[in-house]
Amino acid sequence: MVEEDEKYEEDERKSKKGKWYVIYDGPFRALYNNWAIVSHHVTGHNIKHQSFSTKEEAEKSLKGTEQVLKESYREMAMKQKAEPTTSQKRLVMKIPSISIKDIPTTRQKEEANRPTLQKFQQCWEDLLNYKEIHTTMGFYPTFKGGPRAVIITDKIAPTTLFALHQYGLIDTIYTQKTEIFDEFPTKFKTVVKRYSDSFSKGREIYLRYTASYPVFNKEELIVPSKAIIKMGVSNGNYPTRDELEGTKIPEDYQVRSLYAVSQALYYLNPTDNIKVNYTSTNKIIISNSKNQITAEEWGFITDQAKDFINLEGTLAPLTSEQKQQLCELLQLHEDHICTHCAADMTTSTSSNNGVNGEEVH
Repeated sequence: MVEEDEKYEEDERKSKKGKWYVIYDGPFRALYNNWAIVSHHVTGHNIKHQSFSTKEEAEKSLKGTEQVLKESYREMAMKQKAEPTTSQKRLVMKIPSISIKDIPTTRQKEEANRPTLQKFQQCWEDLLNYKEIHTTMGFYPTFKGGPRAVIITDKIAPTTLFALHQYGLIDTIYTQKTEIFDEFPTKFKTVVKRYSDSFSKGREIYLRYTASYPVFNKEELIVPSKAIIKMGVSNGNYPTRDELEGTKIPEDYQVRSLYAVSQALYYLNPTDNIKVNYTSTNKIIISNSKNQITAEEWGFITDQAKDFINLEGTLAPLTSEQKQQLCELLQLHEDHICTHCAADMTTSTSSNNGVNGEEVH
């Protein structure tokens, strides 16, 4: 199973076929045969890299630098062993221990992870005003109706990843290690780990989000981020990195992001070969499957979709203006009916047109 996305085909065609590349330093130090991947890691950074005509030449060069590094580390270790530094002597004399009072309580951890308007705005600004320092944080920005983050390194802090997840700011996660999900609900992390162990075979997996931004009323969170998350095995083609500084964001970006989630739900079909791996009040993880979706799993999807039909449930706290804006977009679907719809809206087909995967033109 591989990731399919026409958006990345142009990058693939531009890959310099027949050549091999070596990145000599930094966290992405390795051998590559795809320039599109290499360029993501080295463009705009002071990272040493080189191209070779054959794989053998590239491997020889990489192994040569590895040997130099090993010898350097060996010399450094011998020097330290023969002549301990002052700091090493201090470590020998006193090894610090972790105090029980320093371990956070469950309530403290929940409070630290509680979504706030201030934290959302900080994450938002980090993406809109992406700087060199942000490259060390494990993500880069792309634009999908607003700022989103693409995660392509396992070095991202679990707290950072969970914050981006909470605030609907993730476009795609690419990873080989499930430890980055340590701050997520246990069931979510277990599902991702089980999928990775079963299907990845050492390759990256991806989690591609269609997510809404959270809605706040002043400082209070009234509608959490909703997300439909597609999980699969990556083919290594990453989204382009966008420069977002100065980008104009639509005033109704929150409503449009909710509409995008509704679209992702409407495009699903009860005859699709998919599996629902995880579901919560506002999140669903799906993946491709050899078998047709079960009736029980389809029920999870319709449960997520029903709030978009009448703008109640989790969407009830939206303001009247936001509901009106969302209603106007949702009227493209015949099953949508709410108090904001036009009085003469036809409702006779509402019982026959549930979430069916068909786009109404």
